[in-house]
Amino acid sequence: MQRYVVGLLIGGLVLASAAAGQVVVNIDATANDTSNPVTAFLSAGSYVAVPFDNSGGGGFIAWSAWDSTSGCDGEGANCSQGWLNTYRIAGPGQPEVSAGDGGIYETPELALANAESLPFTTTADGLVQFYISDTPLTDNRGGMSLLIEVAAGQAGRCTIDQVPAATLLLPYFEVDLACDGTGITTLFSVNNASAAAGIAHVVFWTDLSVPTLDFDIYLTGFDVETVNLRDVFCDGKIPVTADQGEDTATDSISPQGIWSEDDDFPGAFGPCGNVYPSPALNQTYLTNHLRSIHTGGASSLYGGNCGAEVFGDNLARGYITIDNALRCSLLFPSDEGYFAGEEGVASNVNQLWG
Repeated sequence: MQRYVVGLLIGGLVLASAAAGQVVVNIDATANDTSNPVTAFLSAGSYVAVPFDNSGGGGFIAWSAWDSTSGCDGEGANCSQGWLNTYRIAGPGQPEVSAGDGGIYETPELALANAESLPFTTTADGLVQFYISDTPLTDNRGGMSLLIEVAAGQAGRCTIDQVPAATLLLPYFEVDLACDGTGITTLFSVNNASAAAGIAHVVFWTDLSVPTLDFDIYLTGFDVETVNLRDVFCDGKIPVTADQGEDTATDSISPQGIWSEDDDFPGAFGPCGNVYPSPALNQTYLTNHLRSIHTGGASSLYGGNCGAEVFGDNLARGYITIDNALRCSLLFPSDEGYFAGEEGVASNVNQLWG
């Protein structure tokens, strides 16, 4: 899979509502066949239909083509009559596609546990149809509930696309180091376009491409984290997040939504192993390194060397990269082992937007 970089611009990226977990399709097996499908308006693009149950806001768990269940084996499968997980999708430029493992199960919960997600692509804005295939419908039970997500990994080579990415770029920032609350600052957001949890590895760079600070942000499915750079440069605060293993018993640091997944990621730093305090950066670090190097001064962490242009206006300048990450880490992208496939830090899954 290719890695892609997109501009990270506040208010500059609009995804289909599915990216925010808002498109839910409920297919009623007693009503919604090819002649009477459920329809949802989707913009042109690539999506994934994910079966889910009524505990997450759906109307159904699975469906049956019979009015009774019989002939199941000891594991509740291979029934002669029972519950199914099949469904079909068709839309603009998308010939009919279908999903389902072909099994017949004793309970709707077993059918859902074996259900399959289904990727599909529409070539134009329009109504997409969702339905089951069965005749007659009069003896049917239940239905299928689908969450429609924007598919990851759909960016085109050498194009500017409004799609998720594996790497985000905030091409320029400024922060007034008077730190009186009235000067220039820069804000950005990091958003997860998938139901799957993820790690965003944030790296600050000077205008001469010297890496100065990195930290990790844990994102539950469809999560959003906003950052004000004044908080970082003036107060030493970075986002406090926690994966499933580090979060509190009440899930209060990075709450899991009804359509989102929570997970445990490897790493002994930040959200994966030692949740950041607030503030995380002390004043000595800020004064002798971060503020100084981003205004053209010497850095105590770089042996007194400088790493940026001098403008003399007390504004910290630079840019930021944000990588989808496989684990929490203190490595910079310039460090050996950062880009090392499954053993490295950076992921090539196009999951982030902002």
